[in-house]
Amino acid sequence: MKKVFFMSAIIMLGFVTLTAFTNILFESEISLKKGVKVYKIDARSQDKEIFDGHLNLGGSNPNGDSISFNNFYMMINGVPNIPVMGEFHYSRYPHEYWEEEILKMKAGGLTVIPTYVFWNIHEEEEGIFNWKDNRDLRKFVDLCAKHEIWTIIRNGGLPDWLYGRPFQVRSLDEEFLFYVERLYGEIGKQLQGYLYQDGGPIIGIQIENEYQHSGSPWSFSYVGQPHEWTVPVHDRDFVMEGVGSQNKDHPFVKYGENYMKRLKEIAIKAGMKVPIYTATGWGYAATIENETLPVTAAYAYPNWSEPEPSPFYLFKDIHKYPDYMPVRYIPENYPSFCAEMSGGMMVRYDRRPVVPPLSLEALVVRSIGSGANGIGYYMYHGGSTPLGKNYYFSDYAYGYPKISYDFQAPIREFGQLNKSYNYLKTLHFFINSFSEQLAPMVPIVAENQLSISPTDDSTLRFSLRAKGNSGFLFMTNYQDHCRRKDLSDLQISIKLPDEDITVPHRSTFTLLKNESAIFPINLELGNVNLNYASAQLLTKIDISGEPHYIFFAVNGIKPEYQFETSEIVSIDIEEGEIAREGEFLYLNPVAGINSTATIYTKGGKSVRITTLKKEEALNSWLTVHDGIERIIISESAFIDDGEKLIARSVGTNTIRFSILPDIEPALFHKGKELSRSTLGHFATYICTDIEKEIPVDTTIVSSQKFSIDFSRMNMNGISDIYLNIDYLGDVGLGFIDGRLVADHFYYGQPWNIGLKRFLPEILEKGMYFHLRPIYKNAPFLDEIPNKEKIDFSKGDVSEIRKIELIPEYQFNLTYSKEK
Repeated sequence: MKKVFFMSAIIMLGFVTLTAFTNILFESEISLKKGVKVYKIDARSQDKEIFDGHLNLGGSNPNGDSISFNNFYMMINGVPNIPVMGEFHYSRYPHEYWEEEILKMKAGGLTVIPTYVFWNIHEEEEGIFNWKDNRDLRKFVDLCAKHEIWTIIRNGGLPDWLYGRPFQVRSLDEEFLFYVERLYGEIGKQLQGYLYQDGGPIIGIQIENEYQHSGSPWSFSYVGQPHEWTVPVHDRDFVMEGVGSQNKDHPFVKYGENYMKRLKEIAIKAGMKVPIYTATGWGYAATIENETLPVTAAYAYPNWSEPEPSPFYLFKDIHKYPDYMPVRYIPENYPSFCAEMSGGMMVRYDRRPVVPPLSLEALVVRSIGSGANGIGYYMYHGGSTPLGKNYYFSDYAYGYPKISYDFQAPIREFGQLNKSYNYLKTLHFFINSFSEQLAPMVPIVAENQLSISPTDDSTLRFSLRAKGNSGFLFMTNYQDHCRRKDLSDLQISIKLPDEDITVPHRSTFTLLKNESAIFPINLELGNVNLNYASAQLLTKIDISGEPHYIFFAVNGIKPEYQFETSEIVSIDIEEGEIAREGEFLYLNPVAGINSTATIYTKGGKSVRITTLKKEEALNSWLTVHDGIERIIISESAFIDDGEKLIARSVGTNTIRFSILPDIEPALFHKGKELSRSTLGHFATYICTDIEKEIPVDTTIVSSQKFSIDFSRMNMNGISDIYLNIDYLGDVGLGFIDGRLVADHFYYGQPWNIGLKRFLPEILEKGMYFHLRPIYKNAPFLDEIPNKEKIDFSKGDVSEIRKIELIPEYQFNLTYSKEK
């Protein structure tokens, strides 16, 4: 450990010699003279007008809590807040497992779960409403309440029987509104007692989806026939497919607003009175002035348009210039809530875009850095579209799979955690910990950023959000549908109202291709001011009343912290260097779980900073037990159900995890106390369960057909078993006893199926699979990774590469032996 004491101008450098420090400075001076690219941003003028009182939004609950808005951000009990929203469709997932999926979403940092109430699923037959089993909306909302996560209810999905009625759907036709009023009345009964005003979790209702912007095609379509959209006749020439910019002058703008007002009136009459009424505001869609919160979207890998570089990785003032302009509302009158950032994308038969996990990290960094004060994902959790009584609910006209609604989402169709889950989790932890400081900060974008094109690969993309002299610096080096290159020898010079700051001050940095970063500027850490850090904030926890800040090193960037020395008495650092230059103190830790610096300040207080590696940050989890906040580092997934820690590990029967602060007196697994060791300030545990051998009894019929006998499969002691089918083909279909239960469109990834939902039926009946071959002139071929390696010399191709069963082990870790 290295220790530095500060006494006036005297400095004693433990193991860091003055000679070594001089060499560092000399080398930095040389590098600063060699082609350094200094990007400048002027934050002296922060003139965004923030006002309130004009929005008919907000409300309170019986506990005295409140939700309110100004034109720039949302507030909880008067405190600025940035909600983190992720869409999950309860009716697309088995109700037996809703609770564990809600816990996964909460563990991922979500604070709000939007969910659709699909009209066509709940009233499949006219006048007969089904609220049972996977359609049990009330049960789902109750589970959200149990685990203290908010909910937004979205309404959509027109039943096909409406097509056979002599009126215009989505119109002010009273015959149509009769059915809407009946539906809303039924939904209102299900939600009774669970609204925010009742102390429940439902904070919002979506009035309509993309009204007068786009529509879905009716299923009454034929091959080669143009789509007939689920819109009234007068809107048909003005709507579009998917999400995009809508530049047509619409003569029925007032009609659209009146229709939205009528729906809101019907919702309130049905008892659905909430603090937030949302409307999709992109692409000139209809909203209600000052009564609905217009939310925005960003889809970089759409399946409805040709692949091309999008503008969604370029910084701008998104509060002033929302994506998919023009819009009908005045953007600066409302907070910017990007509620439909693409959490992935559906593959459909003719389009199979692959969404890289790193693209989501960059998309959030860009959106928050541009001034968004609410983020959300469509979808955050995938699912499986249910089978109707007489047909599949999937969208035939769009060519989607009949069942799979995986969406390449952060949480996949069967509850698997995608890599994007971890990338987003690090950002969610940051947002949740620092919303109060971040939300009021205005976006400041340098002039050179406004002229960057999506294909520009040599200019640093960055912005600053600032309030006074404090702020966060946002950077990204990612672009969809383009190759990137590393950007080296960079510095950023910031002019603040009362000072200038250069990041980093003594050297330069490299932003690797596809990486993103967020650096704090003049952040108060306890009673110490951090001038800047070239490391990214993850979260803050309080340990015995003292703050502990968790940062991580961005890949390719050496972490450096600059402090003023006036309030610092001494510093301990476990691994790294400490140096002083004039009035500034520099910490250069070696990133890792055992890299913690303790800063002792005047008045006998202290602040701790741990700098993780990025991989460790990606594997971080947060938990609270008995009022004590903790951070866990583990490759296994950890969720907290309020009584115990649940760890899940896919493919291995051993979990390793480090936790800060340690749990006293002990942790137990199956009644046995876990042994521990110490790594820095963290306690480290290893726990091993009995290894499960799961046989795969496969009968290969041909390169396109095979069956699996699961009669020897044992689920005891494990959470799930994943059937992993690595194949090359066009479409995969899975059946139980002749009934289609799973499907997959090939897009370069193995087909992964969670089996527990099919128990006990598959133990007796097994499963049969049919793989259709991929053909040379398939319309989606250009989007398939490594398509050039597919050998079509002998015709269409179907190949079974590997079939395996992978167990997901579950470890229930309790705080006492009795449990």
